[in-house]
Amino acid sequence: MQCSNFYLVTGFHRSGTSLVAKTLLDSGINMGSTLLGASFANPYGHVEDSEIVEFHDDILCRNNSDWRFFGEVDLNTTDEDVKRLKKYLAGRRKLVGPIGVKDPRAINFLELWNEASEGTLKTIVVFR
Repeated sequence: MQCSNFYLVTGFHRSGTSLVAKTLLDSGINMGSTLLGASFANPYGHVEDSEIVEFHDDILCRNNSDWRFFGEVDLNTTDEDVKRLKKYLAGRRKLVGPIGVKDPRAINFLELWNEASEGTLKTIVVFR
């Protein structure tokens, strides 16, 4: 049975995405298995699943970019990216209860996420 509640939290870095994701986590939504921990800039944790951070960073790197780049650049994705994301989503959907993931980088890949989730994704875009 596929879980209908899969939440993607995204937005610009330092916009409050961690606060929203932490609120979801504290409300019982599983936000990932290997969450990035706290740092000097975010003492409560980033609430980012390291597998998705790596996924987005791989695509950005392949396109000669990274999370700090703010200019206009085409971010090309491949069928393999869709397959990799579908596999991730399928694994997460095996869990019981509502699930989600947070990564500010995902703002660059909303079409990819929508394709991989076959239109079932609920996206929370934080704008500040």
